[in-house]
Amino acid sequence: MGKLTSKNIFLELCKAADSKKIILLDLDNTLYDYDSCHVHAIRTSYWFYLKKIGRITFKNFLRKYNGARNLVKIPLRNQAASHSRLLYFQKMLELIFKRSMFKESLALEDIYWKAFLYKMKLFQWVIPFLKYCKKNKKKIVIATDLCSQIQFSKIIKLKIYSYVDFIVSSEEAGVEKPDPFIFSYALKKVSGNRKDAVIIGDSYRKDKSENIRTIIIKDGLLSQI
Repeated sequence: MGKLTSKNIFLELCKAADSKKIILLDLDNTLYDYDSCHVHAIRTSYWFYLKKIGRITFKNFLRKYNGARNLVKIPLRNQAASHSRLLYFQKMLELIFKRSMFKESLALEDIYWKAFLYKMKLFQWVIPFLKYCKKNKKKIVIATDLCSQIQFSKIIKLKIYSYVDFIVSSEEAGVEKPDPFIFSYALKKVSGNRKDAVIIGDSYRKDKSENIRTIIIKDGLLSQI
């Protein structure tokens, strides 16, 4: 089967959610294209670096950013802070200049997220599906990795906050997906149980939990695990 249209994804999700009362919904790369937003944000950060900090090729900038990101993630594995752009830029600048650069680290983080949010755009199936859920009195809980502040900002930018009943971030839960606690914590917020829930996400590794039906949407394809 080829890639599904937005209408077909919407219809398939409605069918999968029809008998469920609770929708545990991933955010990044499920409701919008995370990768294109990141590319735009990192390029915008690079141009700021050239203008305000120093000379470097984009290839080298990207190499140093990714290297710093990997170093940050090692001690912070399975923690929300492992996604912190502030820590990535702090570490990157420390590796380049051999000292902490406070204003520059904060500025790069701010530029990155402003550019990221500017680029965000919902997939076409999202609003019709959220409206379907509200019309049929289903509870929607965003279950997401990363820190709460930026995930709140994304939800506001995408203008979906009126459809979402609750959010659980990995910062709030203290664990990252697929740790079952993040999903049980989400269910607790709506006084629900596993048999009444469905997980909708983009990752075969992260968006799953034992005894909860899971729908994966990835690259225009939809599958159940």
